[in-house]
This record gives sequence, structure tokens and C-alpha cells, in this order.
Amino acid sequence: MHAAQWAGRIATVMARVTIPEFAIRPDVVIVAGAGALPAQLALSARASGAHVGIVTVAGTTDGDYSAFDSVSVRFGEVGRLRTLLRAAKADVVLSGQFKRPDYAAVAWDWGIVPILARVLRTGFGGDDAALRIISSIMDDWGVRMVGPSDIAPDLVAATGQIAGGKPNNQDRADIKCGFDVISATAPFDVGQCVVVHQGRVLAVEAAEGTDAMLERCADLRRSGRLRSRGRAGVLIKRAKPGQDLRSDMPVIGLETIRRAEAAELRGIAVEAGRVLIADKAEVMSYVQRTGLFLVGVDNTTET
Repeated sequence: MHAAQWAGRIATVMARVTIPEFAIRPDVVIVAGAGALPAQLALSARASGAHVGIVTVAGTTDGDYSAFDSVSVRFGEVGRLRTLLRAAKADVVLSGQFKRPDYAAVAWDWGIVPILARVLRTGFGGDDAALRIISSIMDDWGVRMVGPSDIAPDLVAATGQIAGGKPNNQDRADIKCGFDVISATAPFDVGQCVVVHQGRVLAVEAAEGTDAMLERCADLRRSGRLRSRGRAGVLIKRAKPGQDLRSDMPVIGLETIRRAEAAELRGIAVEAGRVLIADKAEVMSYVQRTGLFLVGVDNTTET
């Protein structure tokens, strides 16, 4: 087949491809994974006056975005996504949970060709490595990625007492210990949170996530391996040193608080300015009712 014939076939195929677009050019585009956080970010950004566009991913996004200008793409439609984001010329936020698929089963479009090797590398190693690759791809596309805190600053943890009581001297020592532990384990891509009780590390978050880690802490109570009268231990969550907050900003939500209560912890400390609080009003109300404390810790002092 001559080159002209190949070119004609490619042009025919491309003509059949529907390029997605937003009804109105957005100020912010949220690529939404699973969970409630993308919708909360969208509502916060819209309340500040921004026109928000949502990219839903078939089989992944599970929220209701009917109130927003939204476009749906399938997981393998890399070229369509690139075209959509570049045409929007908006700030782009990745938010929600994205599970790594079986890459061999994904129906990729032609947009995968230039980045195939990098995409396949996301299937190996930890989350940090995968997110760095995704961020680098976005940068190469000329897409302006920003963090959740840039579009929803009201959801970012502030410094000091956020809700509930105040940590005592032992709690403050445990909080500092937790910050130090996360800093020390960061090069191994272990996790963003730990539970500490009287200087003893009870649990470290790994691939199972924060909620499952807290369930392990509750098991310690139930099995009698942690014997302490009343509430004991502090959950500490912070960003790892060098973490790209555009694509992976730590989050706590109402389920985190519920599980911390079930584990009979004394309270929760998060890094001020670098952790999001989802379901913020519900979280603060729940903390007040349970007797836990929720504080934002300035990482310059870590106390």
C-alpha cells in the first residue's frame, strides 16, 4: 500500500473519532476517580467563582456529576484525554481513587504510543513512582497540573486546634514521633500515616491504606495486645518529604474519624497546609461529639 493510501486510511479513522469537549471552556478541570472527594473539590471551586469541568473515567468514577459540565472517557483513551485537556487550557486536578488496571486488557488508542513505556512502568513499584510518571506525562502534554489545595483552600487543614479537645504532653510527644517516623520511611514509599502510643509505633500505613491500618489498631484492642485504660494513641498523617501534592495530597475524612474512634485513639494530628479534610463539616461535628481531638501541626515546629 502506498504512503498516500495509508494517509487516507488514517485520516478516515481519525474522522470517525469523536473528540470530547466541554460546553463552556472551564477554569478548572477535575479528572475524577472513585470516592466523594472530587465532587467536594468541584463544589468548593465553583463556590469561589470558577467554572468547573469534570472528566469522568468509565468504570472508575462513581460520583454524580450531572450538575457539572462533564465529559466521559474510557481508561485507554489517552489521546482523547490529551486533546481534551490541552484544548481546555485550564488548571487540571487529579482527584479520587484510581486503581491500576490489567494493562494487557485495556483498549488503548493511538495516544498511548509516545508514552507506552512510561505508562507500563506505573505497574511496578509504589504509588509515589507511579504518580511521578503520571505528573511527568501531564507536564509533557503542556497541561497545567495544580493541587487540590489550589482550587479548594477551605478544605486544607489549618494550624492548631481544628475540633475537639487538646493534646496533652504525651500526645504531643507521640505526634512528634509520628512525624519523624513518616519522614524516615518516606524513601521506601511506605505510607503517609502512623499510630503512636507513648512513643511506641502501633501501626504504619502500607499498601492497605489508612482505614485498614486503623482496623489493625482496633484488633490490637480486641485481642488484648494493647492494654490501656481509656483511649490510647494518636493517628498522625502528613505528606512525605518531597511528595508531589499536585497528584497525591494526603486526605482524611469522616470514615477516618469513625475508625479512629473504633480503635479507641485519643486523637488525630495532620500536617497543616498539606493535608485535606474531606467532609469537613461532618468531620468537625463528629470529632466534637466523640471526645477525640483533631489538630493541625505546623511542620516547622512538629509539636
